[in-house]
Amino acid sequence: MILCDTFILDLIGHVREAAALGWIKHDPLKGGDHGSGDNVEKICHRPGTPAQMTLVVPAGAVAGHLGHGDRLGSCAGEETELPEIARAVIADLAQIREDCLAGRFFDARRGLRGLIALTRRERGKTLTDEAYYLIRFNAEFLLEKL
Repeated sequence: MILCDTFILDLIGHVREAAALGWIKHDPLKGGDHGSGDNVEKICHRPGTPAQMTLVVPAGAVAGHLGHGDRLGSCAGEETELPEIARAVIADLAQIREDCLAGRFFDARRGLRGLIALTRRERGKTLTDEAYYLIRFNAEFLLEKL
């Protein structure tokens, strides 16, 4: 379904732009480093895909990530790390896209509902009103079309 492919890829780009504009912020309760310390590693999650992003994961989780194609270190071309909420939204969108393209529309709709609930919870915390409406209205539009 072309709508799933192009629309979601475009929305992923908008989420990245919203983070760059400061509309999506790091969670002040978690800090900007997302739990970095002695027992964490940076990995490039889903390299070469629209969901590519640098993640900071516990050292014990590295093997699992490497087992499904992630690689150690930051992703090439990323100037800054995305806030955790932006990474979560992009990962959700990538899964919704995959479900939609595979014809799993029930799963895609469930993912979109979860994404809408996530934006509601994060509004005013890590999402400005601009980011909230950008993600929510686009997710609701796609949900209506599926």
